[in-house]
Amino acid sequence: MNVVRRNQLLYFVVAIALGVIGYRGLTKPVTAPPGSPLAARLLAAQYVGQSQGADPVRVNEEPVIQAGTATVKTVFGTNQECTVKLVRSHDETRYGWLVERVACGQAN
Repeated sequence: MNVVRRNQLLYFVVAIALGVIGYRGLTKPVTAPPGSPLAARLLAAQYVGQSQGADPVRVNEEPVIQAGTATVKTVFGTNQECTVKLVRSHDETRYGWLVERVACGQAN
């Protein structure tokens, strides 16, 4: 086997291996500790996506957390915005938050 052919085979094998590793890394679900700001962002994006039929839903700002409530602003579609108010819940184990209310409208 000549050097060029061997190098091509090596590059091919490395590319396949890196592709498999990268694919596995991308398919892992994002998790966050219940009650954390990241969990509030994930819940707000998921709730707005399901209730408004929107995909993707972006959360560009950190949630505003005061005592047991969090306010999260989400953006989707063309100039649409929803403000989601969440309350901390010890019974809800996945996110640690429950949706209290949602207000949607045109983004400014």
